[in-house]
Formats: sequence, C-alpha cells, structure tokens
Amino acid sequence: MEALHQELSSGTWRPLPLLPLVAEKRPNSPATRTFHIPAVRDRIVQTALARRLSRAFEAEFLDSSFAYRRGRGVDRAIARVAQWRDRGCRAGVDGDIASFFDNVPHRLLLEHLRPEVEEPGVYEMVARSVRAWVWNGDRVRRLTRGIGQGSPLSPVLANFFLHPLDVELEKSGCRVVRYADDFLVLAESAESALQAAERAAAVLDQLGLKLNVDKTQLVNFERGFNYLGAWFVGERVYLPWRMGPKPKGRIVKAAPPMPARLLHQWRQKRPGKTEPEAPVIKQSATGPPGDNRLPATKGSAFMAYLYVSEQGSIIRKSGERLMVEHDSHVALDLPYHKLENVLVFGNVQVTSQAMLEMLDKGISLSLFTRHGRFRGALAGAECRNVPLRLAQYDFHRDSDRSLEAARATIAAKIGNGLWVLERYRSRHPDVDLGTTGLTAIEDALTHAKTAESVSALLGVEGSAARAYFDSFMRFNLSGFPWLGRRKHPSTDPINALLSFTYSLLTEELRGLLEASGLDPGVGFLHEPEYGRPSLALDLVEPLRHPVADRFVMSILNRHEFKAEDFEQHGGPAQPVYLTTEAIRQFFQHYEKWMSGKDEEDSGAGAGGYRALLRRECRRAAACVRDGISWAPYRCGEEILPEDPWNTSSVTI
Repeated sequence: MEALHQELSSGTWRPLPLLPLVAEKRPNSPATRTFHIPAVRDRIVQTALARRLSRAFEAEFLDSSFAYRRGRGVDRAIARVAQWRDRGCRAGVDGDIASFFDNVPHRLLLEHLRPEVEEPGVYEMVARSVRAWVWNGDRVRRLTRGIGQGSPLSPVLANFFLHPLDVELEKSGCRVVRYADDFLVLAESAESALQAAERAAAVLDQLGLKLNVDKTQLVNFERGFNYLGAWFVGERVYLPWRMGPKPKGRIVKAAPPMPARLLHQWRQKRPGKTEPEAPVIKQSATGPPGDNRLPATKGSAFMAYLYVSEQGSIIRKSGERLMVEHDSHVALDLPYHKLENVLVFGNVQVTSQAMLEMLDKGISLSLFTRHGRFRGALAGAECRNVPLRLAQYDFHRDSDRSLEAARATIAAKIGNGLWVLERYRSRHPDVDLGTTGLTAIEDALTHAKTAESVSALLGVEGSAARAYFDSFMRFNLSGFPWLGRRKHPSTDPINALLSFTYSLLTEELRGLLEASGLDPGVGFLHEPEYGRPSLALDLVEPLRHPVADRFVMSILNRHEFKAEDFEQHGGPAQPVYLTTEAIRQFFQHYEKWMSGKDEEDSGAGAGGYRALLRRECRRAAACVRDGISWAPYRCGEEILPEDPWNTSSVTI
C-alpha cells in the first residue's frame, strides 16, 4: 500500500497485466464469457476511480438505465417493464448489443471521456486501465478493444458509453428499459418499437458497435417473452430464480499468475508505448452523436444549482429523481440529492409532485420572470431557529448596533470599490482615472464611518456609487455605451447585466439566510418593507463591486455578448432584456465565476464566491447570536473553501 501510494502521488502508477478467466455463460453451455481480472493493487485504484466517475456521471444517466447503479438492479428493471405495460405499452423490441464488453472502441470511449474528467491525473489513470495488457500464460498482449469484465471500472464505463443510446431511444417517444447491453424498447404498437430499434442501430453504428441480430427480436405481452430472466405473459410476471438458487457455469480456463521473474521485468522495462494519448477532437455543442449531456455538468460530483429558462419546459418527479421535459423529450434527469437550488424563469411548469418533493428534500425553488425579475420562492413549513430570529429582531430594534453595522457595510462597500479601481488601474495603466472621482470616493469612505443616521449613510453611499461607476466604466472596452446607473428599468445592455447579476446574488443570499435560520426580511441598512429581503440586500452591498461588477466587466470586455443578444420592446425608455439563448449563455459564465472556475479571475480563491456567500451568512448569524460587531467582507481577505461539497450547476 505504501508503494502504491507513492506511485499514485508521483503519477507513475501503471496497472499490471490482467489475467484472463473463461467461464460458461450457463451450466453445460458451449457459450463462454471471458473476464479480465486486475491485480489486487490495481483493483484498489480502479475501485476508487469507479466511485469517483459514478458520482460525477450519476446526474447525467437517464432513468431508463438500471445496471450497476446504486438503488437499482434487476428487480427495479422488471418492475419498470411491468409499469410501462400497465400504462398501455403492448409491444416492444428486445435488443442485444453484439459482444458489447469485448468490442467497445478504446479511441471513441476515451475521446468521449476526456472532456468529462476535470481532475488532474484521473483521466490518465482511467486511460491506462482501459488500454490494458493481458498475460495469457504464455505472453503479454495489448487489449485494442473492449472494457474487460472483471475490472471495477467496466460497469460505469459501460453506462457512460451507452448514454447516447439511452438519449436517442428516449427521443423516439418509446419507453426504454436498459440493463447493461440488454435493452427493451416498449411502445403501443410494433411499428413504433421497430422504428426506435432502427434508430438504436444507427447510434450503435456511430459508436462502433452492432446489434446482435440473432438475439434482437420483436416481442409482445400477449404472446409472452423473457427479459432479464423474468417471463412476462399477459398481465403476469414469473420470476423462476425465486424458486431456488440460480445455477452458475463453471470456470473453463484460467491463466496462471505471471512468474515473478517476468513480472519484475515488466515493472522495470515498460513494453513500448503503453499509454498513448487519445486524440482530442473538438466536439459540437451537442457532443457525440445522440448525446445531449449538458456541458455545465462535466466532471462535477454534485449539481447544486439548476437553472431552467427554456420556455415551455416541465419539471416533474420520477421516483427519487427530477426530470425536466421539453418538447416531449427528457432534457435532464438527475437524483434529488444532487440539487440544492432550482431557479425557474418565465413559462416553466413545476408539477405539484415535484414541488412537494423539493419541500421534503429541502431544495429551494425560486421563481423569476423570463427576464430575471425575482417573483417569489417556495419554502418549507418547518420552524426556523426561533432564538436566533428573536436575537435578530432585538438587533434590528437596537438603533446603535444597527447604525454601527450599517456604517461597517457601507464602509466595506466603498473600500471594496476603491480596491476594484486600483486593481483595474494596475492592469490598464493607460486608462486615466483622474483624481476627482477617487478623491470623492475616499471622502465618502471617511464620512461613512461617522454618519449619524442611516438616511445620511445612504446619501454618502449614493455619491460614492456615482463617482465609482464614472471611474469604473472607463475600463469598458465592449462597445456598449455607459449612460449612467439606471435601475428600474434598466434601459441599456450594461445596466441590464448589472441588475440581473445583483438579483441572482441577492436571491442566493436570501436562500442561504433562511437556511441559516435568519429572517432575510429584517436587516440593519435597508428598511423592512413588504416583500423586500432587506438583510439579503444588506449583505450584497459589499459584494456588488468585487463580485458582480467585475463579473459583468469581464464578460463585456471578452465580448461574450453582442447587440443582438438583447431585446427591447417599445421606446428608448423601456427595459432591455437578454434573449432566451443569451440567458443560457449568461448562466454558464455566471456559474464559472461563482464557483471560482473562471480563468480570468484570481480573486475568487479556492472556495469560489459561493463559499464567500455562505461565510457572510454565517458571520451575520454569529453577529446577532453572539453580540459581536458586524465585519463584512473586505477585498483582500482569503476566501476559504468551507463547503463540504463541490457545488456546480446545470442550465436548461
């Protein structure tokens, strides 16, 4: 184990040759199946890799896949077949892929896998395991195709490689149940099932695989058929193996272990190029043929944020999973435990069953207009932290403490604005900011620390904000004009992007405050008002310039959006909105920025800005609970990755 740890740490781990084992498929059957058994040390590594890939891909696999997945199995697959029968499916096609595990093309598998794995070294270890060598008792040969049964990696790689098949069959409108390389397509008529089978054959051909013609057949419930060892006849299901233990085929042949001398030579002298890199190909936005996996999910263990902006979509509950349907096909299918927040925009329906499941699972559901104006949220009925809220209300009623916290908030906001301007000026020394604007901001910072009332403080903040934006927008290289800060409505693209980003930040903070037990409607700077999340607005103030403004300037100067990405209905005084497709693009950039994965941002730190939002909410709770002074975020502080999970997102 110590030697294995050193090899993994140094990146020199390489699996030992596999040992082939040939066994009967059934007792006394001439048909055999070949397993390729890794060494124990390699099984340890491959088991860890398989668990990591399973967590990453589970969110992408569809509900029609049952093999090698936690909480699923043969019994669940059989029950699903009976369910579709009871819902009107009368005929189907029982399909089988010819020697699937022996024929998976390594090149295609690794081409599809590489963009999905982000962790350094993980892809390389998987590639070495796939492109393995085999000791047959006489010599060592290279595996050129197939994912050897017997390896802990083969189940998850099988489901991953066949995911495009699941997607294509779901698009056909038929009902699908797939268990490894055996799949059943069910429909109301034999014609529909046959058409879906033809589509499956086309996808398999693109994947370098073939349908097993001898084992693929048209079936119907009236005549009866066998699937996964169960007999479906009319309205009944017979399970023969329940009558007693299932007999197993015997081992026909097993290679002897590799002699120690040859094993030593193998480890000392590597036989040629053992791990050629799979060529990297540029894929289209839709990925491999028949694949509709969403790029935002790649390599992520958890999908904490789900954005649904495609108009006409429907969010449904399916067992322990959430499904998003659009135009009669499944656009997303993932378990509830992958989600923390669901944000829907415009004409998106959420079924009552899905809403109830979100309430039970503690998933926040936030509702926006199509253009991003927050309308409301779904919250559970459980009692919050009553003592904490009572302390919060006492804090609000204590005018001295509230004013002190408000001063600290505005001082932090103004100070963070100065930090942003200095950061941009150091990167763009050719931009002349002058001295008037900076002097006005510095004077406002001084007055903020001694303001006698909240109303005076808001006046100081307003003058500082005007001077800040006059200076900040000198770094705008996008071509979009800056006409000054306009909030309600935002009548130009830059203000529309700023307001949209502020709304998303405020809504995230609102949900986090509720989760921490605080009342998001009672703050210390913004006065309580019906429907206003005052405390969330208080907490977002110091974050506007370093988080939201820098994000908007980043995407503007990278020319991520053009004039045609915005729409305006009516005259010049009417609000400007992002188009539906541009909103999807915006979410992808926003999530990269918030999770700390934007390549141009070094300020997010290892935890990303989401870790910062969580920490600010914890600070607010500690402030009102323990009576300590409020100290909001100041630029230059390290953002620690305090979250025990890696939050990511997916956009529909």
